Amino acid sequence: MDSMNKILEIYFDQKVSERINYAQFIKFTRVDDTVESKNVFNSIVGDSRMSSKSNKKMPTIEAKILIIYILGTIENVEKDVKLKFAFDLYDEEDSR
Repeated sequence: MDSMNKILEIYFDQKVSERINYAQFIKFTRVDDTVESKNVFNSIVGDSRMSSKSNKKMPTIEAKILIIYILGTIENVEKDVKLKFAFDLYDEEDSR
């Protein structure tokens, strides 16, 4: 759960825009600008293009989708907790 809270803390501390490009991805994820980082970003953006508009000049991804991708990599958190976290992320009406 601490890992998920850390993701949200970074998201809100950095005032991440709704859609982020590669440079913002590097800043948000706090990783170095490497070929591997670029490949990960392109892989995620490629997967997200099926459900969102893409910018041909500079690919972007919805920040919330990126958070859910990152959430999927956290192994020490139960599936139900991850699902609730993802739902809460999109629950703008606070319908809990």
